[in-house]
Order: sequence, then structure tokens, then C-alpha cells
Amino acid sequence: MGHSHGTKDLSSGRGKRLLIALALNLSIAVAEVVGGVVSGSLALIADAAHNLSDAGSVLVSYIAWRISRRVATQRRTFGYARAETVGALINLTTLIMIGLYLLWEAGSRFLEPTEVVPTTVLIVGAIALVEDLAAAWVLRKDLGSLNVRSTFLHMIADALGT
Repeated sequence: MGHSHGTKDLSSGRGKRLLIALALNLSIAVAEVVGGVVSGSLALIADAAHNLSDAGSVLVSYIAWRISRRVATQRRTFGYARAETVGALINLTTLIMIGLYLLWEAGSRFLEPTEVVPTTVLIVGAIALVEDLAAAWVLRKDLGSLNVRSTFLHMIADALGT
């Protein structure tokens, strides 16, 4: 017979929220590729690649969450809860690397500005902003998890960057 104190599994909706954030990031990438091709903006295509890396970060968070739900075993007596911490560390490292790359790219664009079609870039940027904010909004309920918090902060950073 099972033993329960009537506590609810607080992470039960976490996987669903992470998958929604993943879908939103993938849709941002698709919109930016289409907008980049239509407008001739290399910046939008580059940002689409960035959003694909964001989708990868959300996927890392989801996989870490799935691993963390495994029950303790004879060999792993503490279970797999630390997998979410490892996922957060991977996402933090990725975010730092992307930030450094964007600083480098901004410096080179400052030295050699390029012209783009502004209307398309603004429309696609607005779509990306809404989707980044929607992904952050979806993840806001699980900020007690370091893993989800790192993904949430990643979405906020992307929204600010957009």
C-alpha cells in the first residue's frame, strides 16, 4: 500500500509548460526565418538561429525535468533531483556564451552598419517579443525550480533583447 500525506506534486504541470515554451521558441524561429528571407535581413536570420538555440535550452530544461522525476534507486539513493541543477548550469553557460557573441556582433555592427527593410523587421520583432513574453508567462508558475527559473530568465532576456 502506498503512503501519502495528501501533498500535491507541484511539478506535474512543469513538463507541459516547458513544452509550450519550446513550441513558442520554435515558432519565433520560423517567423524570423520567413521575415529574414522576405526582408533580406541577415539579422533576423541570425536571430532565428539564436531562437533555435533557445529552443535547445528549453529542451535541455525539459529533459532535465524528466530525468529529475525518476525515483531513487539502490545505487542513486538521493534520486535524480540534481538533474535540474545540471540543466540550469547548461542553460546558464549557453546564455553567457550567447551574450558574449551578441556583444561581439553588436560591436562589429556598430563599426559597419547595414541597411534593412524596417517594416518587416518591426513586425517580426513584435511577434518575437509577444512569443518570448508568452513563454515567460507560461513558465512563471515554476520559479521555485532552478531549472525552470533559468529558462524563464532566458525568455525575459530574449524579450528585452527583442
